[in-house]
Amino acid sequence: MTRSAISFAVALALCAFAPTATGETWAHKAKLAYATRFSVEYPANVEDPYKFVRFRQDTGDTAHVLYMTGTTQPDLATVATTHGIAQSQITAISVPVTKTAITSTMIAPFLEVLGETDTLTATKGADLTGRYRIASACVNKMYAEGKITAAADTAALDTLGVDVVFSDTCPNWGGACPAKSAIMSWEAELTMGAYADYIQLVSVYFNKEHEGLKHAEKIHSSWECVKKTMANKVLESGVAKPKVLWAYNYFGTWYPTLTEDTYKGEVTTAAGGLMMGKGFLGSAANLGQYGGMTSSDFLELAQQADVLVYDSNYTAAYEDPTLRAVIEQLPAFTNKRIYDVYQIGNAWFENRIIQPDMLAQDMLSILHPSLVEDPADLTFLRDVFTQPDVGIERLFPNPDTCTDETAPVKFKTSELCKVAEEEEEEPEKEEAEFFESPANVALVCILCAVMGMAVALAGARCHQNRLAAKAAAVRDVNQQPRKQPQVDGTKV
Repeated sequence: MTRSAISFAVALALCAFAPTATGETWAHKAKLAYATRFSVEYPANVEDPYKFVRFRQDTGDTAHVLYMTGTTQPDLATVATTHGIAQSQITAISVPVTKTAITSTMIAPFLEVLGETDTLTATKGADLTGRYRIASACVNKMYAEGKITAAADTAALDTLGVDVVFSDTCPNWGGACPAKSAIMSWEAELTMGAYADYIQLVSVYFNKEHEGLKHAEKIHSSWECVKKTMANKVLESGVAKPKVLWAYNYFGTWYPTLTEDTYKGEVTTAAGGLMMGKGFLGSAANLGQYGGMTSSDFLELAQQADVLVYDSNYTAAYEDPTLRAVIEQLPAFTNKRIYDVYQIGNAWFENRIIQPDMLAQDMLSILHPSLVEDPADLTFLRDVFTQPDVGIERLFPNPDTCTDETAPVKFKTSELCKVAEEEEEEPEKEEAEFFESPANVALVCILCAVMGMAVALAGARCHQNRLAAKAAAVRDVNQQPRKQPQVDGTKV
């Protein structure tokens, strides 16, 4: 007997607990640990079950009402009143979705870990060729085969039949923000631990909360464990905290990151470094638009840095004679402690979001190489002196290596605190998948009703038989000859 059959048999035996229109509909639920910019609710005991996803934005909240495909859409006026939001800010979407779009390649890994890469139908504007290619073999292959379109505007999204747009910002498409946009504001979160919660956000649109929660908890566990492990290593070793400056140059202007409460500051501090903030600026420093600096002001700032993390392509910058003249004056250059983020190209922008533990391990390796077994084993950061730029073709995986667009992608976790790979409990998964199908739920309910009727009929038949037997017994008694009463042996 298969596991599915066993689950089905159990479901029938416990049919009283089967989901109903006013009961528990969703087999699994999202459980957010860190994220604050969105929330997911599962209202109970409503006539038309739904999930309520709220996106908290500085310009005002928006929301999605997700209801099971094949069921009745909830009344949005009632939903608006229940959740205290204007009805005009609510969009209804039936789930699971089958066609998705993304506004940034940074979002693709969230689809990959859930095994939903094949639903990707459109990307925003620019194509995925040349330097826009993505660090995903399957996405590159799908684009090459014409399965993914570079949509120019919201009208193109509608033509393609896109169900939901996973977006890193709003407005996001030709100056507009489609109502079907699921806003993924991870950069606005206060901790890198929140990034993994956005896997759960994506999972609710596929009714895959079980898988989303599993991935999020694994990333959370590894991230927290790695931070604790690094802190202990640094504390026990007594090493000094090197001053770390994150910066890059764009068309002659230097842009340093001088805010500690960013993911750069969090990972630098966690790895035993001192993030250089605005307190390191000289009195003459002038931050222009978007925080840009002149070369002279940047040089004054960077002279204080022990380590420079150039968060762009260092090779391209160093080839510029003007920039090279600045770089070669830095102590970090003299001491060969400059790193960039092009170890694996665009993976820096994409995969690091769901691999915060690997970025933390990289930081520990470059700041305190004596505390790790192999400091040269870097995932995202590149030692620009020992690991030269090997060209753009090295930065992207070969599309031919993609064998299954529907298979979930597994991403490496840090060796500093290895999280055990737990085997999926297939019976639980199969049971969850079974009940996430409206047709299966309806089938169980129908079979339960049939079984209930059969039991009721059997009970009625038994009752009738008992009454018939009792009546027959009474008839037998009445048909027996009556005995004459006697008094002291004398007939009366």
